Amino acid sequence: MADDDDDVPGRKGRVERAARHELRELGVSVQTSALAAAMVELARRMDSSRGAAAVAQAALQLRETRRVLLDELGESAAGDVIDDLNITKAVLRVVDGGAAAEDLDGPAVGAKRGRPRRPAG
Repeated sequence: MADDDDDVPGRKGRVERAARHELRELGVSVQTSALAAAMVELARRMDSSRGAAAVAQAALQLRETRRVLLDELGESAAGDVIDDLNITKAVLRVVDGGAAAEDLDGPAVGAKRGRPRRPAG
């Protein structure tokens, strides 16, 4: 599983680089997440292991750790999507003077005449 880069001391191997890249993409820091730190350590073990059994064991542990991390992020990601939608909705109201977005509290006020918009239909 090792390549020439993996044999150089102090140099990250392919699996560790891939794990760190994925964590960066997810916005997770090894400084603040034990699961992220575990992923990097397991990736390091895969890069440095010589035996197939050791690599396979580290790969299984890495896969499970990654799954747990993604599950945890999935719970907060739903909240992020809702927050993003609320921000977009608020921006539409501000940019269009309320003419383009309907509020859950009632119809938005039209920008030109100051009257509530009529429902479509």
